[in-house]
Amino acid sequence: MAEWYVRISRADNFDEIPDFWDYYQQEFEKARDDAALFGSIEQASQKLPGQTLKCWVQLQDIESVLEYLNIQRRRLVIGKMKHFMTAVDQKSNRIEATKWSEGDPEVVNLDIVINDIALLRNKWLGLHQALQGKSFSINNIVKLRVAGLEDEQLFAPR
Repeated sequence: MAEWYVRISRADNFDEIPDFWDYYQQEFEKARDDAALFGSIEQASQKLPGQTLKCWVQLQDIESVLEYLNIQRRRLVIGKMKHFMTAVDQKSNRIEATKWSEGDPEVVNLDIVINDIALLRNKWLGLHQALQGKSFSINNIVKLRVAGLEDEQLFAPR
């Protein structure tokens, strides 16, 4: 597993972001199958902790990159604000400078990248929730089997 946060933050540029996004998008497509519950309950139960750990570690890597991008955005906005407050118009107030800096094309482009990474993060959060649901289902299936309800219908037919 690649440690993308380290790669991106050490490079201190955004050249790695497309590779990062592609990598985690592909990993997500592979990991979606981990949330499905089929086959042997015992095997699914054995694999679940490792699947959950892998998902969590990958999610934390994505979160770290997202926070790094947010820090870079704040740095960029402050730089743009200083520019607008000093070089462009010394009479402009802080509110106007903030609005101008928020609309700067560099800031807007970074906002778009941050939004894409946030979407990716949300997909991984959904996968993590699905793995928790799988754990809950396995636990309840085992309890039902212990109670003797192997293949019983839980609801009365209509």
